[in-house]
Amino acid sequence: MPLTKSPRAQKSILIMMMAAAVLGYFGCSGKAPEPAAAEKAPVLLLSEDAVRLSNDPGKTEAFRDAGFGLFIHWGPNSQVGTEISWPLFNASDDYIRKYYALAETFNPTAFDPTEWARLAKLAGMEYVVFTAKHHDGFCLFDTELSDFKITRMPYGRDIAGLVAEAFRKEGFLVGFYYSPGDFRYQWETGKRTGHIYEPDFESPALFGPKRKSFVDYERGQIEELLTRYGDIFMLWFDGKCEPLKKHAWRVRQDVFIGRGGVRRRSGSRRGRYHCCSRSATGSPSGTWSHGRRRVRAA
Repeated sequence: MPLTKSPRAQKSILIMMMAAAVLGYFGCSGKAPEPAAAEKAPVLLLSEDAVRLSNDPGKTEAFRDAGFGLFIHWGPNSQVGTEISWPLFNASDDYIRKYYALAETFNPTAFDPTEWARLAKLAGMEYVVFTAKHHDGFCLFDTELSDFKITRMPYGRDIAGLVAEAFRKEGFLVGFYYSPGDFRYQWETGKRTGHIYEPDFESPALFGPKRKSFVDYERGQIEELLTRYGDIFMLWFDGKCEPLKKHAWRVRQDVFIGRGGVRRRSGSRRGRYHCCSRSATGSPSGTWSHGRRRVRAA
C-alpha cells in the first residue's frame, strides 16, 4: 500500500522545489541578474539636404574675437617625454607595443584642470582646444566605441570632460581636437594606410567593442563629443576630414570647424597652414597666432 504524504509534508516539498528553482535562476549568489542596458536613442541628425556645409557666421565672429587660445596635446607618451603619436611612424612592431603599453601606467593623479583654467585665464586666453584623440588613437574621453581610452586605464576618469567643465566655468569657449587618422585602428585591424596621419574612410574592417567600420567608428565618436560634453564651441580636425566635418554639422549645425588638413603654403618656409575648408566655409580669413607659428584659416 503506497504511503500518502501529509498536507504539511507536501507543502514543505513544494517550498523546497520553489527555492531550488529560484536559486537555479539567480545563481548561487542569490542576486538577480543585472537588467540589460537600455539602448540609447540615436542622435538626431539634420537631413543631408538641410545641412549647411559651412561655419555659422556668428561662431566665426566669436572665434575671431577670442583671438588668443590654448591648445593642449597630452597622453600616455608624456611619461617618457616623447612627441605624441609621431614616434609610431615607420616604427618597429616592438616599439609600437612598448608605446601602446604606456597607456597601462598612465595615472596623472596630480592633474588639476581647475588650476590649468585659472592660469590660462590670467594669461588672457579665451578659448581652449583639448585633444580628445590624437593620431595614436588613445581616447582621453569616455567613448563607447574604443577600449583604448583613459577610463579603462589606472586613472579611470574622463579627462576631456573634466577639462571642458573646468574651462567653461572660467568663461572659456571649449573645443576638442580630433585626429581623423587613427593608428590604433590600423594596428589592430591590420589595415595600414602607409602613414599614421592618413584616415581610410572606405575601410570596412570592424573595430572596437561596437564592431564598427572605420567611418562609422569615427562618426560615432563625433556624436559623443558633440552631445555629451555641454556646449562644444569648436571641433579641430587634424587631417582629412570631409565625412566627419559634414557629420559634425548634421549633429550640431552651429559647431565651429577649425583646422582640418595641415597643408603648408606653397613656396613658404614658414609654418603657415591652410584649413581643410578652403572655399566658402565661413572660416575666418587672415592670420592669427598659434604658438610660435602663424596660421591662416581659409
